[in-house]
Amino acid sequence: MADKKLSDVDTELSQVSKRGQEIISIVKQLVSQVSKGKDEVEPLLAAGKIREIEQIFPLAKRDYLAILKAYPTALEAQARLALVSLKMGNLAEGLAIARQLVDENKDFRFKDISGRPTSALTVLGDAYRLNGDLHQAKRAYQGAIELQPNDSYSAGKLAQILLNENNVNEASALVDRFLDDTELESFKTTIRLLNKDVNRLPAIKGVIENRSVIFRDVA
Repeated sequence: MADKKLSDVDTELSQVSKRGQEIISIVKQLVSQVSKGKDEVEPLLAAGKIREIEQIFPLAKRDYLAILKAYPTALEAQARLALVSLKMGNLAEGLAIARQLVDENKDFRFKDISGRPTSALTVLGDAYRLNGDLHQAKRAYQGAIELQPNDSYSAGKLAQILLNENNVNEASALVDRFLDDTELESFKTTIRLLNKDVNRLPAIKGVIENRSVIFRDVA
């Protein structure tokens, strides 16, 4: 039992190390954009993202508001302003900003801080979910995936909502969108092993929940 626990810890440390390297790479890119921005928007946008990583959300909000004051059509700044409002706990404000963004630019797509594909609909899904409206969140995430089939974040969040509805089959159908190749093969092996288990649905639900929680509330 002790060996198994140590093995689990080693795996977790490996994952933490990998994520730490990813964060370092992301910050280096953002610092480069701050100092060598191609236009007036890019340095402030990168600065706001660094503030978000630091979790200094009021300063990130200030940066995004400054961008929007000078460039009202800077859609990524508007999307990030909605996300920062959600992170600060200003849920109604975040939802209002996200709804306006989608009403005016439903197909807007961009990259999140980690470089993953995301969209205005993804932001709206987060806003509705954090405000407790899972029905509207589900619709928004579904729209986000239709817009960008490789939107792994929206797929993971949609899978969690489907699991809350006990819709395990639909949630299972989404896993190839948010698991990497190694995780996907492991998942398929688990499904095969559970195929004849009378309690397979709760077990499958647990597997998907454990995989999909890697996605933070807002990106």
